[in-house]
Amino acid sequence: MILIVMMLVILCTACGTEDSDFRFSHAVDVPKERLEELMEDDAEAIRADEKSAEDDAEAVQAEEKSIVDDVQEEQEIQKTEPDMTEEEFAQITRCLNEQVPEIFDEWNDYVVEVSEGKAHMMERMGGDYVPEDIYRDYAKTEYLGKYYCVYVGESWDDHCVNWAYFYVREDFDEVLWYDFIPLMDSDYCVFYLDEWRNSEWYPKLEK
Repeated sequence: MILIVMMLVILCTACGTEDSDFRFSHAVDVPKERLEELMEDDAEAIRADEKSAEDDAEAVQAEEKSIVDDVQEEQEIQKTEPDMTEEEFAQITRCLNEQVPEIFDEWNDYVVEVSEGKAHMMERMGGDYVPEDIYRDYAKTEYLGKYYCVYVGESWDDHCVNWAYFYVREDFDEVLWYDFIPLMDSDYCVFYLDEWRNSEWYPKLEK
């Protein structure tokens, strides 16, 4: 058994000759210039990957900064905007309903009947819940004062249908109709209620 092992060792040693010509007879001789080109290509690829990673990191940082800025801006807006109290809202709607009683009289009756009870008239504050500077004309040459914007329309379970916009003066003494499309062939964008009621754009209810 020992003899067999020794013979195998001798055979392996003969196969693993130290002759360098034998060991490297099949090696590929790559020119030095080509090796340098390959090394430079690898270096450029590494630099490109690093640059791409830096760009991705900058994009993520920019997105995070944008989100933070938006949140901070919204917080600042909320700090500066006054909260409307229930009493203020009640005064606005009371003034509107006194001067435009048809909203919750014939208009609401009409909507409820036609929709078979699936909709009704509603009032909702527009703008930023603060009185706006209102001008009589589009050119803004005739200043009328500060008014609250109120949206009036049909309220359904899944949507609303606009009927009109009104402006309620901040002292709750006057209501104007706002021609938001505009429909009137006029230089004016807001109208007094009697002008609106006598116009062709006053709602004509037909069942």
